[in-house]
Amino acid sequence: MFVSMLRFEWRYYLRQPSFYVVSLLLFLISFLSVVSNNVQIGGGGEVLKNSPFSIAQTLLIMSFISMFAVVNFVGSTAVRNQQHGMEELIYSKPLTPLAYQLGRFFGSYLVVMAVFSMVPLAMWLGSFMPWVDASRFGENRLSYYLLPLLLLAAPSLLLISALFYAMASRFRSMMGLYLTAVALLIIYNLTGELASQPQFRTLA
Repeated sequence: MFVSMLRFEWRYYLRQPSFYVVSLLLFLISFLSVVSNNVQIGGGGEVLKNSPFSIAQTLLIMSFISMFAVVNFVGSTAVRNQQHGMEELIYSKPLTPLAYQLGRFFGSYLVVMAVFSMVPLAMWLGSFMPWVDASRFGENRLSYYLLPLLLLAAPSLLLISALFYAMASRFRSMMGLYLTAVALLIIYNLTGELASQPQFRTLA
């Protein structure tokens, strides 16, 4: 049941235009942040654009921005059966609830990771473009892109995906998920401002 649901979610989203639109948007934003001085995501200053620090910072920022992609894929997976009136029919079948829900969740999470992988791919390809300033780039190692993706972005997206899947399963509303994403974005900005103030250093 787990593998069947995982494969179903994967095949379902590969047929959806949103999969390719979101992938293209993330690719273009990340690509332009490397090849253009007018687009900046983290980094800046005298830090090399393909340094481990700059890449990790960009991936963390983009993983938070990708909350809305998580809402689109993971959230819609959780409420799809209810929206299409299929929930009663599905639960009348002899299925294992845990394997069924985990298969749907991890299937949609793999879709999120496939979409988000466009970020390091775009940054890596951008560093090879002939018009970029070579003095802004150092040694290009694939591990600089893969390790932040696996150790920083993947757990962050897993946590966000689990939160939105749980909320969607509980409240059955996409509007509620979008409002939650906006609230998290506001809280992230507010706590970032507070943490940067000396008087809140102990609390931070």
